[in-house]
Amino acid sequence: MKKDFAALCCLTFTVLVLALTTPAAAQNVKIKMGAASSPPILDTITPYVAVEKGFFKKYGLDVEIVEFRGDVVGTKALLSNDIDVLLNVGATSAIVSASQGAKVHVWVVPHPVTPYHFVARKEAGGTIRGLV
Repeated sequence: MKKDFAALCCLTFTVLVLALTTPAAAQNVKIKMGAASSPPILDTITPYVAVEKGFFKKYGLDVEIVEFRGDVVGTKALLSNDIDVLLNVGATSAIVSASQGAKVHVWVVPHPVTPYHFVARKEAGGTIRGLV
């Protein structure tokens, strides 16, 4: 079920991108894409590869990736229209911004579960309090 939801999100995003782009022969649409992880991390490297390999240009998109260190700075840039799209924005930044009246149009988490794990030594304790 979660894989189906992630696939549906990716498909929806792809359809929107293709529907909103112009043919490659026409003038490219310029997009400033913010990345909240700088330097890029493995699970969010896809747009960098797409720029380098020319995948965006193939569909008439002239994408510039602007790097930020952290969600808050990236979210501020998005809400002030300094960038068009923000990648890697965390739940906290998006939810807090929306709760304060920010017009967050789309927020997609392409992972069915977070790719991060908490790891501790067995003798560290069996409870969260024991780990502190």
